[in-house]
Amino acid sequence: MNAFGQFDAPSTAAVRLIRLAVRAVLFTGCLLLPVARVATAQSTTADITGTVTDVSGASLPHAKVTLTNLGTKEVRTAQTTDAGDYTFTQLGPGTYSIQVSQTGFKSFSIPNIALSASDRAREDARLQPGAETETVQVTGQAPALQSDSSVLTTVITQKATQDLPLNGRNYVALAQTAPGANEGPPNGLSSGGRPDDRRLTSGISVNGQSDTINDWMIDGMDNNERIIGTTGIRPSIEAISEINIQTNTYTAEVGRTAGGVINIITKSGNNNFHGSAYEFFRNDVLDAFPFQFGAHNPKPKLRQNQFGGSIGGPIIHDKLFFFGDYEGLRQIQGSAPTLSQVPTLAQYSALRSNPASLADGAPVDPVGLAYALLYPAPNAPSNTTTSGAFVSSPVVVRNSDTADGRVDVQLNQKNLLYGRYSYNRTPVQFPGLLPTVNQAGLNVAPGGAIFNFYGNAQDNAQNAQINYIHTFNSNLLLALGFGYTRINNQSFPLNYGLAVNTAFGQPNVNLDQNTSGLAPASIQNLADLGDGDFIPIKDVDNTFQYQGAVTINRGAHNLKIGATLIRRQALNFQNNYGMGSWAFHSLDTVPFDPLGSNLTALAALLQGNYFSVQRSNSLVPPHYRLWEPSAYLQDDWHATPTLTLNLGVRYDVFTPFTEVKNAISNFDPATASILVANQNGVNQYAGLNPTWTNVAPRIGFAYTVTPGTVLRGGFGISYFPMNYTSNSSLKNQPFVSAFNCNNGNCPTPIPGIGGPGNGAGTFQLGVPLPTAASATNPA
Repeated sequence: MNAFGQFDAPSTAAVRLIRLAVRAVLFTGCLLLPVARVATAQSTTADITGTVTDVSGASLPHAKVTLTNLGTKEVRTAQTTDAGDYTFTQLGPGTYSIQVSQTGFKSFSIPNIALSASDRAREDARLQPGAETETVQVTGQAPALQSDSSVLTTVITQKATQDLPLNGRNYVALAQTAPGANEGPPNGLSSGGRPDDRRLTSGISVNGQSDTINDWMIDGMDNNERIIGTTGIRPSIEAISEINIQTNTYTAEVGRTAGGVINIITKSGNNNFHGSAYEFFRNDVLDAFPFQFGAHNPKPKLRQNQFGGSIGGPIIHDKLFFFGDYEGLRQIQGSAPTLSQVPTLAQYSALRSNPASLADGAPVDPVGLAYALLYPAPNAPSNTTTSGAFVSSPVVVRNSDTADGRVDVQLNQKNLLYGRYSYNRTPVQFPGLLPTVNQAGLNVAPGGAIFNFYGNAQDNAQNAQINYIHTFNSNLLLALGFGYTRINNQSFPLNYGLAVNTAFGQPNVNLDQNTSGLAPASIQNLADLGDGDFIPIKDVDNTFQYQGAVTINRGAHNLKIGATLIRRQALNFQNNYGMGSWAFHSLDTVPFDPLGSNLTALAALLQGNYFSVQRSNSLVPPHYRLWEPSAYLQDDWHATPTLTLNLGVRYDVFTPFTEVKNAISNFDPATASILVANQNGVNQYAGLNPTWTNVAPRIGFAYTVTPGTVLRGGFGISYFPMNYTSNSSLKNQPFVSAFNCNNGNCPTPIPGIGGPGNGAGTFQLGVPLPTAASATNPA
């Protein structure tokens, strides 16, 4: 299904990928079924394994082991092997009990075992001679060490997510506390301060790696946004059972990461009703005064209310359970006082009464004057005589609504099914530094800093997932899953929808909705005017994923065989400088002034003589398509009572971008030519090729040195797709248009708009219309 809801037929290459993944899994499974046992991705479920012996330490074969989920009353049984071993796999996080029985021995029970996702807990049992009706109960055990897994895992429990203080209840802050993890860069694409994603930050760097190369998961399935490398759906804190963070020595079940694996496990209902209701608030009445720009300045406004609730419980006892939650955020937040440089009060008055007096003796450019009139009068003392100061505290309005719903059903003891749906909605209003001005019949927002990306944003995400587990017998399980994620992140400039430059009398700038607004202009030593570069952004992602895994237990081996197929569809529209972007410098009109007097830069604006101009337009909004098939084989081998080897191999394919209308191209340096997809013998990837050799071995061990000490180690290779952001989007001619001139060397007249321009062009004439460049004549 594409970004507009239409399904597209898979290409020949896509069919080849699907067949390859399926054949690999089936072939591997057929080879190993006689000797192994299989389970699903350990990132979402847990295992319990153990050995049953008598008091002399001899193994007890064929003992009956019964496992009960204390919340849902799900019951599983197993029989120990000839070596006395047993294993339960595909266990959801929760609390369990175990009972072991064998003829001629007292029963053995552990009434309370807490499991988190990715746990591989060892629970050995030593049976004493006696009647089965007698029971030896083990209580007060020390927390079990993970003696059968080499993976370095941090689990943030449900209690921790509820009790630890979180600004904005953003669970990513908890993930940032894991060993080896840090907050991502403050200006990163996922920081919440960029127009690509206005939601609260999801930036996290693991082991010094980029914040864009983590693998985000929810309930064990992909939760990644592939255009900018951020996360997809974000459930409420109330919906989180636990957060599982893997930072090293991953098993073969985990792929596509060079950083960390952050997996959110959502809550399910059980046989008891549980609920919550809450509201958290912050208010500037309780805040201290800011220290910037003098004492007792007005406090930045802050009104933050975060409220919601949850409820979960049984629909049919022991059979059908539900959980649901809602959370709302209403935030009005003023920034710290910010100083912008504006014309002095005398210049402000002259602009309105005699602008020619500021134009250095040249005629006044009407568009340059319209821009200059957007500056407000100074409202604060200035530390220079050449400019005034304007202090403001723009108020950002961020609202969000989050909802999650989940249903779990035990069809019978052999069949478990659950489904979940999550929804996020986050509108953000991000005003500029300078106040709105009514000019040319429009309410125009001047902005103040074009690289702060002021404007409104609407970030929505939704995710649906269905998982099914079938138990053939105690040693053979099948797990299947399907997931769908839709992410719709859109950011708009302050004046989106207004043809401001057209109203000012400047042609060729506001051509359509995507080039509406006020074109940005940078004026040396004064605040910028206009909307930000690089917006609007329209990023719409659809991700379909299918996964399956088999777990086979046999002897000392726990074998897991699985495969995943992910289909990604993405609409990504963004112009770098869609309306054109101008710069005015002091040296445009007089010899270089070492003091950088803003009077001459203001004069350049009033004359319409710019230092540089650039424009870049995407002529075709690209609709990308990607395939990501993968398969893995993992063997957890309990080689000795004290040594477990985690042996695996993984295979990943990440196809390059294709575009539904072949509107992508690439530059071939060998021939100095442009390669257009599916033209002149060029493939659908515009000359790129998928890599078919991404075989990733994973080797790890866990050795119990003493009952209280476990030594771990491992080695592995992981592959990650780095084609993120516009640098890898294959946006080249003839599908883009670019124009620029700088250093005061713009031709006179400028092709497409005329002249003269006093050596630098004339602002009122605009900029050339975007046109497609020739693919056969790169320039």
